[in-house]
Amino acid sequence: MRDRYREFLGEGMRAGARFALAPALRANTGASGAVLGRRAGSSLDFRDYRDYQSGDDVRAIDWGAFARSDRLVIKQYREETLPHCDILMDGSASMALAGTEKLRAATGIAALFAEAATNAGFSRNAWVARTGCEPVVRGNESPIAWDVPEFDHKSGLFESLERLPPRWKRDGIRCVISDLLFQGDPTTFLRRVSQGATLVIVVQVLARADVNPPERGNFRMTDSETGEIREIAIDAASVKRYRENLSRWRDEWQRAARQAGARFVPLVAEDVVDGWRLDELVRADVVRLQ
Repeated sequence: MRDRYREFLGEGMRAGARFALAPALRANTGASGAVLGRRAGSSLDFRDYRDYQSGDDVRAIDWGAFARSDRLVIKQYREETLPHCDILMDGSASMALAGTEKLRAATGIAALFAEAATNAGFSRNAWVARTGCEPVVRGNESPIAWDVPEFDHKSGLFESLERLPPRWKRDGIRCVISDLLFQGDPTTFLRRVSQGATLVIVVQVLARADVNPPERGNFRMTDSETGEIREIAIDAASVKRYRENLSRWRDEWQRAARQAGARFVPLVAEDVVDGWRLDELVRADVVRLQ
């Protein structure tokens, strides 16, 4: 299994070598490429004046302003921090659905984002949602070195985030990779993920079988997350309801993403791994070709 993960991560890395995080994602960066933080610091980006207080460094006094106004004032500067990207993979069992390319696409996209972040001058770290959101072992190194655990957890992504959220860096970009087939309100989820972030990117990875289920027949189906086995008869009416519900769910995520200022990109796993072109990410202004 570990060899298979490394193969998928390697595919994503090779695809990611062609991309960098899009320039629009760096709107809050300084001239040197460092993200401008919210706290006062010692960078060269001027923020504001404030009155001198006992104990302040006299080197920070603006003597020109003192000469003009007879007031002792301190120049404040905005803190610079290195731009950062956190990548969260949904480690639930539905992401490793047998007979599909979901696992290959999801891990490959995570590696692609890691490479695109590096190409744009970002530091980055990888996480996987299982019982809680766990850091991937060596997740800040090259993706080929990541020790990714099995995607076999029974809980959904929302539950994992609630139980143990990642220790994300503030003012960074956060990328979530999931099929989004879990219970929970998208607005609440994105509000939680967006807190303290510069931007959130949600990549929905569905299998072709998720999007286009069989038209009719009797099937024995096993829930990939609970293990429950059910006998299901599928006809044209039930397929139509399924597609309508899936479309409605995707619309809810798109609406929630717009409200949160996030980018939402739906992908089909089998299309992703067929050439790794990922034009959808480029059109969404998430990555750009180098």
